[in-house]
Amino acid sequence: MVVGPQKSSEVAAVRRAATKLGVLVISQGSTAHSLAYAADNVFRFVPDDVREGEAVVALLRHDGIDAIVPVWRRDAGNAGLERSVRRKFLAAGGKVSAGVPYATKGAPSSAVASSISSQVASLHNGGAKHVGGYLAAFDEVVDLFHAARSEAALRVPWYGSDGVALATSLVKDQAAGAFAHSVGYPNPTVGLSESLLRRSAPLLARARKQLGRDPDALALTAYDALRIAVVARQRAGAAPSGARLRRALVASANAHVGVTGRMTLNRAGDRAYGNFDFWSVCPQHAKFRWVRTFEYAANHAGSGRILPRARC
Repeated sequence: MVVGPQKSSEVAAVRRAATKLGVLVISQGSTAHSLAYAADNVFRFVPDDVREGEAVVALLRHDGIDAIVPVWRRDAGNAGLERSVRRKFLAAGGKVSAGVPYATKGAPSSAVASSISSQVASLHNGGAKHVGGYLAAFDEVVDLFHAARSEAALRVPWYGSDGVALATSLVKDQAAGAFAHSVGYPNPTVGLSESLLRRSAPLLARARKQLGRDPDALALTAYDALRIAVVARQRAGAAPSGARLRRALVASANAHVGVTGRMTLNRAGDRAYGNFDFWSVCPQHAKFRWVRTFEYAANHAGSGRILPRARC
């Protein structure tokens, strides 16, 4: 059993080999719904992009956004997020433009910002009153926001993805951080309810002493994954077959209540649902920092509510 890798692109690279070799892969961060296979050896202990899209659309509706321009890095994870947000926002009655994908290599160009601006204008001209931008990205967000600063039409509310939440590159760049703050730009990542934060306080204190900061929810998911893996190995008995070990892992996960809460898996071996925290870039003296501004509290798969947490 292997805990990791974290990114969907990394899971996609090892998935076939893991299944062929009988290795059980437990990812603490992969979210691409395209990797939700029921018969492989990959387990993902976080909700996939369908659930993250659900949380983003809940916040869009909470804020009164009636149309969005999706922008995404053309990779499995971010493309999956864009599809999930598009599908759920359309189902909720919103309008969605064609969107602007960009290459996985190199910085997004000024042409990308110009295309976004054009689609924002088209939605306004088509009758939309509250247009927002949805961005599924990684660290290239810094370059994109540099380009967006020169487009007046892009001073609309922006919403982000787990690939940017808590990224140090954005808060360390003064110009990009200032743009992110000016447009709101909350980014979701797997979160913990207040009761779970209290429950995990001793572990967080020990980790903080070692790291000099709090571990994020994905690190805590990896912690739960290790504990589940150990229990599964014990349950499987001496020299278990691959199938027996796999069944033991599923049973151990579904019986586990850890620092990230109850680990309920769906048929694909992924976490069935979970909370999401939204983090926004806020000023702190002459710098910027991440602040948890909203929480999506999930009741079960397909249902949850937005809870305001803090203001910048």
